[in-house]
Amino acid sequence: MANEKMLVTAALPYANGSIHLGHMVEYIQADIFVRFLKFSGKNVIFVCADDTHGTPIEIAASKQGIPPEQLIGKYYDEHVQDFASFNINFDIYHSTNSPENRFYSDIFFKSLTEKGFIYQRLVELTYCESDNRYLPDRYVRGKCPKRSSRHNSQEAIASTDKTTPSGEGGGWGRRRCIRNRYRTDSKSIEVDWRKIETN
Repeated sequence: MANEKMLVTAALPYANGSIHLGHMVEYIQADIFVRFLKFSGKNVIFVCADDTHGTPIEIAASKQGIPPEQLIGKYYDEHVQDFASFNINFDIYHSTNSPENRFYSDIFFKSLTEKGFIYQRLVELTYCESDNRYLPDRYVRGKCPKRSSRHNSQEAIASTDKTTPSGEGGGWGRRRCIRNRYRTDSKSIEVDWRKIETN
């Protein structure tokens, strides 16, 4: 069908660093695929964006001594230039920090909530009084309770075959928050994927 509509995307690069060749391989392959589809008469839109959310952005901005928004803008411009230099032709290249993304995220969240697919539960997190905030897993280091290794981040431990609930662990700490930290409960808003799968 010549008028068949198709949407193609590729993994969103984090806005915390430069595009490297490993990234570029995927975008080149996706671009080749899109060119083939368009040549075949398909109605294709090729979209992508910088992923501007998450701890890696915050860490990179902190290391460079700039606000996250400035880091995001810096790498957005660099990424766009890099893709252009490889002749990768996105129909839309944007940012997850855009007003459009926030607008549609709100719509999706409200729809999931109205259908009963969103729920809350208590999770135990590390809180830093010095920074007046809960700490992401990448900021929390210590000894894994299921292994003898030390100085792992909770995120790294959770990605191994020895899963570690947030509340477990010995001596979890943070370099900038050694004394003024403690474990406490926090509300976590989550998607009930099992309920979605059964509907």
